[in-house]
Amino acid sequence: MIGRRGATIALGRIVQEAGESLPSVMSHLWESMTCHLSEVQKPEGGAEQGSVEDAQELVNSLQVLQLVGPKLHPSLIDQLVVRLPALCSYLFHPYTSVRHLAARCLAMLCRHRCSATMNHVLEEVVPAMGASESVVKRQGGVEALSFILEELGVEVIPYAVLLVVPVLGRMSDQDQAARLMATHCFASLIRLMPLESGIPDPPLLSAQLVKQKEKERHFLEQLLDGNTVDDYRIPVPIKADLRKYQQDGVNWLSFLNRYKLHGILCDDMGLGKTLMSLCILAGDHFLRAKAYEESEQADSAPLPSIVICPPTLTGHWVYEVEKFVASEYLNPLHYTGCPAERYRLQKNNVLELWSLFDFLMPGFLGTERQFAAKYGRPILQSRDAKSSSKEQEAGARAMEALHRQVLPFLLRRLKENVL
Repeated sequence: MIGRRGATIALGRIVQEAGESLPSVMSHLWESMTCHLSEVQKPEGGAEQGSVEDAQELVNSLQVLQLVGPKLHPSLIDQLVVRLPALCSYLFHPYTSVRHLAARCLAMLCRHRCSATMNHVLEEVVPAMGASESVVKRQGGVEALSFILEELGVEVIPYAVLLVVPVLGRMSDQDQAARLMATHCFASLIRLMPLESGIPDPPLLSAQLVKQKEKERHFLEQLLDGNTVDDYRIPVPIKADLRKYQQDGVNWLSFLNRYKLHGILCDDMGLGKTLMSLCILAGDHFLRAKAYEESEQADSAPLPSIVICPPTLTGHWVYEVEKFVASEYLNPLHYTGCPAERYRLQKNNVLELWSLFDFLMPGFLGTERQFAAKYGRPILQSRDAKSSSKEQEAGARAMEALHRQVLPFLLRRLKENVL
C-alpha cells in the first residue's frame, strides 16, 4: 500500500512537470494510458473479445489513466475527451474490472471537462442502462453513473433531472448488482432535486435533451409533490364515495404503481388507508387481467397480492375487502400465522423505517449499520433528555436529511388537515 501510494505521487509529479510535452518527453507513459483508446470496442463481445492477458493489460492502462489523469495538462485532457467513445465502450466489456476502471476514468473526465463529458454520457451511456437484452450494459451504465455522482457532488445538479428517470427504471432490475447501484444513485439524486429549480440548462446540451428535460421535470414535480399527480379513474366498482383527500391518496398510489415505484401511505388512523389501498389493488388486478387477455405478455400476467399486517388487523382487511369490493375483483384468503413468530418480528424504533424501505427499495437507505450511523443514532441521542446542544443539532440535521430523502415516497395527512 505504501509503495503504491508513493508510486502514484511520483507519477503525478512527473506528469505535472512534463505538462503538455508529456506525449513527446515521456511517450511510453502517454502511450500506456491512451493506446487502448484509439477505437471503439465491440460491445459485450464475450470471452472472444480478448484473453485474460489482454484484459489485464487494459486494466493496467486504465488504472494509470485514472491515477494520473487529474494531473494532466488541460490540453491533454482535451485529447482524452476526443477519445470518449472508445473509453465508454469499455463500460460494456465482459470483464468486471475493466468496466469498473472505465467508469472511474469517465468520472475523472466529468470532473475536469464536465459539459463535454456529461453530454456524451447522456447521449450514449444513460440509454445503455435500459438495454433489456444485456445485463452487462445495464451494470456498466449504472456503475459509471454512480462514480460520476460521487465525483461531481452538487455539480451534477443541472443534469439531475435527466438522470433520475433512467435510474428509477433500474431500481426494479432483475439483476441485484444493477438494482442496488441504481437505488444508491437514486438516493443521491433525490437529495439534490430540491436544489434543481431555477438552475439554467448546462452548456452544449442538445435541443432534444432540453425537451426531454422538460418532460421529465414534469414527472419529477409529480413525484415530489403528490398534489400535482393526475387523477386516477378506478376501473372497477367501489362501494364507497371517496372524499377528496382519499382520491388524492389513490392518485398518488396510482402514480407510484404506474412508474413501478414504491411508497408508504401513513395517514392518521381512521382516514381510510385500507380503502385507498384496496382501490389500487382492485384496479391493478383488473387492468393486469385485461392486458394479459389482450396481449398474453409475461409482464402483465395476473399475480396475487399479499397484505402483511398485525394479527389484530387481518380480520379488518378481510372485512373491508368484502365490504367495498366485489369478490370477482378481489377474493381474500385470511391467514394469521404463529403467535411466537409474530412476537419475534415486532419492532418499534427508528430502524423500523429502514426495514420498511429495505423491503420496498433495497439499498435506498443503505445497510442497517449505515442507516444507524447516519440517521438512527443521531436522532435517538437528540431525544435523550440529557443530550447536549451539539447532539440536538446533529439530530435535527439527521432528521432533516432523512425527511428530504424519503419524502417523495411517503404520504401522510393528519385528521385536522383533511376533515
